[in-house]
Order: sequence, then structure tokens, then C-alpha cells
Amino acid sequence: MPESLIQGGASSARDDEKLCSSHSSTALAHYLRDWANTCQKEDDAVLCTWDYSADPSGCEFCSFMKGEVDRLDDYMYKGRIRDITSFVISYQTLKDIIQQAEFDEELQDDVPVVHEGIDNESGEHHHDKGRCLVCSNNELRDVNTHNAGLLCYEFLYGLDSARSVHPEAASQSLKKKLPYCHRIIGHMEPFLRSHPESELCPVCVSISDPTVSGRLLDRFENLGLQGKRELVKNHNLPNVSTRLSPNGIQQIRVQLSNEGPWKGLILQEYEMDPKPPSNVPHFSSSGELVKRTPNVLRPAYRQPEKDVNLFIPVHDHKFGFARQTGSKFNVELMKSWITKCRYNHGEACQKQPSSKQTTNLLLVDTERYCITPIPDGPPPLYYALSYVWGNVAQPILLAKNLKAWQANGVLLGTGIPQKIRDAITLTREAGVRYLWVDALCIIEDDAKLRDEQINQMYLIYHQAEATLVAADSTDCSQGLSGVSQYGDREDMLVAILGTSVAKLPKQPKYILEASTWRTRGWTFQEEMCSLRSVIFLPGLVVFSCPTAVWREDIHLEDFDIPRLSCGLNSLPRTMGNANASAQEKVKMFRSIVKQYTQRTLTRAEDMENAFAGISGMVEDLVGPIYHGIPEHHFAQVVGGCWFWDMYCARRPGFPSWSWTGWIYTREQADAGIEPIPSLGSPEGLIQFFKFRSDAIEPMSSPVGEETDPNSWLHPDLRSHFNVELNKMQSRHAQMVAAPRGIPPGLIAFYTSLAFLSLQAPHGLSSTPIREFRVLHPQTKRQMTSISLPEYFVELHGALHPFVIIAACEEANGRDAGGMRLMLVEMEGGMCYKVNVTSPRKVIREEDWLGLNPTKKLVIMA
Repeated sequence: MPESLIQGGASSARDDEKLCSSHSSTALAHYLRDWANTCQKEDDAVLCTWDYSADPSGCEFCSFMKGEVDRLDDYMYKGRIRDITSFVISYQTLKDIIQQAEFDEELQDDVPVVHEGIDNESGEHHHDKGRCLVCSNNELRDVNTHNAGLLCYEFLYGLDSARSVHPEAASQSLKKKLPYCHRIIGHMEPFLRSHPESELCPVCVSISDPTVSGRLLDRFENLGLQGKRELVKNHNLPNVSTRLSPNGIQQIRVQLSNEGPWKGLILQEYEMDPKPPSNVPHFSSSGELVKRTPNVLRPAYRQPEKDVNLFIPVHDHKFGFARQTGSKFNVELMKSWITKCRYNHGEACQKQPSSKQTTNLLLVDTERYCITPIPDGPPPLYYALSYVWGNVAQPILLAKNLKAWQANGVLLGTGIPQKIRDAITLTREAGVRYLWVDALCIIEDDAKLRDEQINQMYLIYHQAEATLVAADSTDCSQGLSGVSQYGDREDMLVAILGTSVAKLPKQPKYILEASTWRTRGWTFQEEMCSLRSVIFLPGLVVFSCPTAVWREDIHLEDFDIPRLSCGLNSLPRTMGNANASAQEKVKMFRSIVKQYTQRTLTRAEDMENAFAGISGMVEDLVGPIYHGIPEHHFAQVVGGCWFWDMYCARRPGFPSWSWTGWIYTREQADAGIEPIPSLGSPEGLIQFFKFRSDAIEPMSSPVGEETDPNSWLHPDLRSHFNVELNKMQSRHAQMVAAPRGIPPGLIAFYTSLAFLSLQAPHGLSSTPIREFRVLHPQTKRQMTSISLPEYFVELHGALHPFVIIAACEEANGRDAGGMRLMLVEMEGGMCYKVNVTSPRKVIREEDWLGLNPTKKLVIMA
């Protein structure tokens, strides 16, 4: 590239001849050549305006702008085409079902059929009764052109649900509803009608030849932008949100976008505001006043934030300018990042002191290409790899091949995936001899050694000089972007008015959030515990540490900038305030759990193992952790784990009282384990104990009368929560002497227990979870409600045990005081949490006492 372009030299007279007069390009060219001063301008400053109706022929700038607008236009049509694809496939599927059903009916015309009674209320329970074609008693809705597509989706779903549970009944029900299916098809067909270009239209071709419908999206990709426009025009579906059409764009403004200490250019589209204000002010654009006009423009947004690009001038070494990158990642740049962080960032980016040291550590020797045992104590300098395995077969370390894997060059012939090979290559090129990779450094068939390594993974990632984060693919079969994979590192340089600029993603965090790596449970602790990370994204490498985030495509290192939001979450940064209050520590822990529960695990049994690293690291701040709950803040945190009025699915093998024992939906994970303060808390009411095989340990301080926040309770009820240590010790001794002993993960506490009735609401539901009425067992008066699976009462009988887990006093004379209850299951002397009652209606103290409750030592598993 010519030096004048890299330095942002002035455009020549020959360049000016290639420009038209439809925009004010002089100011923009000046700003590009003086970018350092341009960045001092206010946010969203307009540097240039461009009329969308300009003729791009013969003008390089107009051609560039037109190409960028068409790119957004192409993105817009992809969404519409996905809608059309779903519409076509569902239409063809329902049509095939109708034809097959009518064919089967013709075959049976001459065959006598004995119709047995069809049990529409099958004994089998399934979650889609409300939508099942057989179980649901919902009336069929009238079909019209606007709802035909939606009714088609619903019918196919209901039929599929019915066939999976009671296929014979589904077949009979389908025959009865064939006229309804024909009406749906009839109202869908107008949107699939033929048109003059039908012979070349993928939609029309797929209707005439159903075998190609499965490849519709591939066929659409071969259409140009104009072809996509025509396709959407010819098959304009109903109930599709109207997106902005290119004809609605009146103007493009080149504006400054503030990204913190540096800025870039963004192409902001504007459309005509249909409701202009009565008094239209003058507004400035490109330094010139625009005449008053009754037509006012407003910003138009046709793509999500994650797809927005910035244009930044390229310069060799100036802060805030773009850096020219090649197809291969610059390892020297990575080395400089790590060095600057280590020596310039101070205490925040230093490894946290710990009395713990790694034991039996194994590392990959990148020089000898083998596995090397490391003596216990401070390890040598090494990198760690964080990646997604995916469904890729790869060799793993076993006890029987440990010795063989220590021979020189042995890993060259073991068939390790390309991702790991690239990590080894990158580590060696950076001048670091050792690398830690879980598949190669944990002995998988030795349970004792495996658990030892899992429990010290926080030390392994924290003590690493840097973690190489492979967030650039869905599995480990592909290499690292910029190391052996170059396809996604295309040249992003373009020329605007004689200045070379780079077209870069505005926020790499959106690319990271969309990665498979960011969704996995095991990678969460690897992210949180790492001190420094080099993150490989598709086409981009980012450096993240507790102090700053740097990018390979922008010069940001030579300026003391704050950490940006596009980096990784970091426990060293989160734990920086060692003097935090107990409340702040609990808040931090809840935030960590909230993020972790949003991740997924291939194996449900890995729930606690994949969190072990986090537990080990935060113990220095919040104290020991017992099955996911800090012991020193047990009552505070466990109350948040008992979701108010949210039913979760159980995770077998884990305590029912902890968040680790439940599988959360996205909504529940977003809510986190943050309790609602106004609904009361176990803190101050219940004293918790840990039941171990060798002892009973208190996990919350006893509450005296002078500090008891629930001293307003009736004395008879308050006595139910008083600890009787002798009885508890006697029960513990009995359990120790029992053949099975004391299972792991038990807690014990005293509370108040009563039995109540449950009644399901009337009618059918479209969801598997219902809000049951909680009734007085004698009077049948409703006392509160609780969310449970639809089949719960059928499996568990009439009366159900409830215990008090929190109490809140009446506030300011309002009817707000009462008891929070937990429904439990009792089995073999153990209790298991089911769910808690609705926060909308509490149990009043006098109503609870009227139930003649008993004092109960709950041992919860």
C-alpha cells in the first residue's frame, strides 16, 4: 500500500475528478486527513451528508456509499427470506400430510375397521396437552389470509405432539380435521401464487418440486440483491413486520461514533419523519446551515448493534487509528500486550497471592511435543487453552498412556485436533515452552487425580501467564483464526476520498456473546479465573485483562484507557476490593451464579465440577462454599435460591435446597438468585446446620431475642424455630449408625410444619406448569397458591407438607405481613424442596396457627 494512503495523505486533483457534487465531501476529506483533531469533536458530529438518490456512476465516493447501503439492504432481505422459507416448508408439510391421510382413507374404504374407544385422556403425561391435537379441547379458530400461516404452524405442532403420545388417536383426529386443513392450505396458496418469473423463482420451483424445499436457503443465497427484492415482492407474506425499504432512505450522514477514548465513522441512514414538528429548527451539517424545511429527517435503523461497522483511518502507530492486519495474526503483538500488562498495570493485573499451590500438574512441552510432569510448588511460565470440544473425537490422557505420552514428539502422532495444534504452535512462537490443555493434561480414568485437577483449575488458569481463548468456532476441529485459519481474516481496507480506512466491528463483545464458547458451562470458570486472555474471534483477536481491553485492529495500547465492556469477565478484577462489605460480597457472588446458570452443560452431572474453579477462587473473599452456597452468608444466599413462585426442573444428584440442584430456564437464570426484600428472608428466622458424617456444623449465627427481627411472632410459633441441639445430635447419631450412613449435601434446620390441600385450576393450559390453589384441609378455603407441574397432585395424593421458610411483619398498617411457605416432599426421613408459594398472597399468622402446625427438624437433601 502506498505510504501516502497509510499516513492519510491529501487526495489528488485526479481523485477529485472522480467525485460528483451530490455531497459535501470537502469537509470529510479534511477530517480524515486530520483525524487526531477530528476525534476532539463532539459525539455524533456530522462530517458529511450524502443523498441516497445520487447517481453512483463515475463517482468513487457515491459508489462506495451505495455499496454500503446495499449491504444493509441485503441483510434486511435475509430475515424476510427466512420467514418465506418457514412458510413454504410448513405449507408443503401440511399438504403432504393431507394427501397421505386421504390416501390411507381410500385404502381402508373396502376393509372393515373395528374402531375401539379412543382414550383422549391418556395415562401418559406429556408437557403439550394444551396444544396436543387429541388432548386439547380448544375450538378451531376461523381461518383467514392473515392467520393461515400461524394456524398451520400450530396444527403441525399439535399433530406432532399427539403422534408422539397416542398415535392411533392422532390418526382419527386428523381425519376429522381434514376440512380444516384444506381451509388452511387454501388461504396460504395466494401468497405462493405463480408470477412472470416463476420458472426462476426458488419458491415457485419448490412448490412444483417438493424435493428442493429443504435446500431453499441455499438457493436463496445464489440470488443477487435485486433477485431477493423481487422474491419478497412476489411472495409478500402476511403479518411480517414492515422493514425499511431502500426507497425510504433519504440521506446518509457520516457521523462520529464515540467508543470511549477513541472514535470512528459510522454511516447513519435517515428517513423522512411522517410527523414533523410544527416548528422545524435549523440544523447544521458539514459545517453549513440547512434551510428550514417542513420535511424533517429522523434516524433509520435497519440492523442490530452487533452488525454495525466503524470506519477508522489507518496509521502506523498513532493512538485511535486503525492498524493494518494481515491474514496471519502477529504473535509479536500478543507478546507486547502481555508484557505491557505485566509491567505497566500494577497490582490489579498481578496474580493473586495464595497459600495453595498446584499439585501433580502436567503440561504440554511445546518444544519436545510431549507431556511433562511439573514438580509441586510454583509452576514454570505457561499458557492455558480455553476452547469448546464439540462433537469431535480426540485423544485424551489415560493412566495407561501417561508414560508413553512423555516421550519426545509423541503428540505429533496422536491425532490431536487442529485447535490444540495451533495453540501449541502459537505458544512456541511466543517463546513460552509450556501449555495447559485439559484433554492432554488431566488423567480422565483416575477419579482421584481427575477430581484433584478439576478442583485446582482456578489455580491453573489464574497462574497461567495468559489464557488462549478459542471463541472463533463451534468445536476444536478447526484451527485458530490467524494461526492456521485465514478465510475469515479478509482485508477490510477501503479508500474514502483518498484516505485508507479500515472497516471494523464496532463492538467485538457482540461477536463474543454470539460464540458457542460463551455459552458453555466449563468455559465460564476458565473465563472468570484467567488473569490475562488472548481472545480469538472470527477475523479478530482481542486482549483482555483486569485493567484494559486491546484490539489487534486499532492502536489502543499506548494510552492509559479504562477497561472497555467488550472484554472478558474477570474474578481478579471483581475481587479487587478486599475490604468490601458482607452485602457487597453477597451481591458479587449472586452475580457470578447468575452468569453461570445462563451457561449450558453437555452433562448435567458436571454442574458443581464446572463451578469448582470459581468456588476455589472466591473462597478467599466469601469463605468456604458448601454445594454452591457460601457458608458464612448461607441464610442470605440460600433464600435467593428458593425462587419465589418460579418452578424449575430438578437436576438429579444435587441438593434440592441449592441452586445447583435445579435446571433454570433463560427467564429464571436472568432473575438470578436475588431475593425480593419485601417478601422476607430465612435470615434471622432459621438457623442452618451442615450435616456431615463426622459432625454437625452451624452455618448461620443463632438469633437472640434482643436481635431477632421476627420477635413479633406469636411465642408458640416462634418456639418452632428454636434449636434443640440434643435432639439434633441424637438424630445425627442415628443416621451415622444406619447402613447407608449420612449422604453428602445435607442441611438441617428447625421450622414449623403443617399439611395443606392442593387444587388444580379449571380448564386446560398451554403450558406444563399450572398455578395450583393451596387450600385449608378442612374448610377448603384458599390460603395462597403455588406453581407446580400439571400432574403433581395425581402423583402425590391429597395432603401435602408445607414448612415456613420466611416471615415478614405487617408494614405501615397494610396487609403485607405473613408467612412464606415451601412445599416439600418427605422420603426416608429426608425432605426435598419442591417449590415456594406465590408472593402475591402470604399466609397470615393466625391462619397458620389455626392449622395446628408442629415443630419440625427438617433434614433437607
